[in-house]
Amino acid sequence: MIPLIFSWGRVRVNDRGPAVAKCCPRCNNDVQLRLVTATKWAGLFMIPMVPYGRQHYLLCPVCRTGPQLGPHELGVIEAIVERGGTVDHVELEDVTALMDQTQMERLRETWQPGVLEPVLAAYERSGIDSSEAASIIDEACRLVAEGCTVEDALLRASLGMPG
Repeated sequence: MIPLIFSWGRVRVNDRGPAVAKCCPRCNNDVQLRLVTATKWAGLFMIPMVPYGRQHYLLCPVCRTGPQLGPHELGVIEAIVERGGTVDHVELEDVTALMDQTQMERLRETWQPGVLEPVLAAYERSGIDSSEAASIIDEACRLVAEGCTVEDALLRASLGMPG
């Protein structure tokens, strides 16, 4: 009898091409963000056989970071990639607004209103101008949940200070 050896969790990354020319919010380089798909595979005898999880990202080619894309964003970005990454100013604003909306929906799913709403209000009052607003708000919510004051948490999150 031959023993069967199963494997799972292996990830294959597929760079699908240039999507949007933009300044990376993390490394501040002007780059062509790339659409990248990461697929998890289950295998038999260490050979990938069945895909069971797929996530899509818009990544900076320099620092390899970027947001995970939701289904609505993915359709828009795929259309841009099919055109070779050409995008006009209006379309870029639409994509950015769609991504911001999706990130805010994820924040609302993650944090209770008693934590999120005061942080959002403090963020609006603060006048912080950052392309990483969702990351700052998420980190501030984490600090508030750990017992930090809202203002202190927002300051620490915006400066990248550890909690």
